[in-house]
Amino acid sequence: MQYQYIVGTSQYNIMEITINEHTKLLEIRNAFRKNFTHLDLAFFIPKNDHQLGYKKSDQLELDTTYSEATDEHKIGTLIFDGNKTVEAFEHALFEQFGLSAQVLRKSGNAWLQTTTSDNATLQQLNLNAIESANTTIEKEELPDIHEQE
Repeated sequence: MQYQYIVGTSQYNIMEITINEHTKLLEIRNAFRKNFTHLDLAFFIPKNDHQLGYKKSDQLELDTTYSEATDEHKIGTLIFDGNKTVEAFEHALFEQFGLSAQVLRKSGNAWLQTTTSDNATLQQLNLNAIESANTTIEKEELPDIHEQE
């Protein structure tokens, strides 16, 4: 698999990922994570309505090759950047390559499926995850209240 960055106008570069029958899902995921460090990408057995999310039991192993993951077997290049919505990115993977993928966002120690934020751009979602990771909620002690004499 080949991937490259093309200078873009957004904070994130435009990325091209060339996919062929020997490309491992891990390679696609790693290329995605180079630009979106607080997002992840999981691949699943295809189903008709991914709006409801996927079950963990339907998740494909990352060492699966593209030809093992789908019957499509198309060779080509996926082009995306941070201005593409989550929904558009997931749809492009499915339409161009027959791959059912779900963008994941880190929340604490867990990775959450982004079914409710599909209209957000990849850039927005990544920035939200970065802000969330940098925000620590500390319990503040209640101030002592004393009557004045």
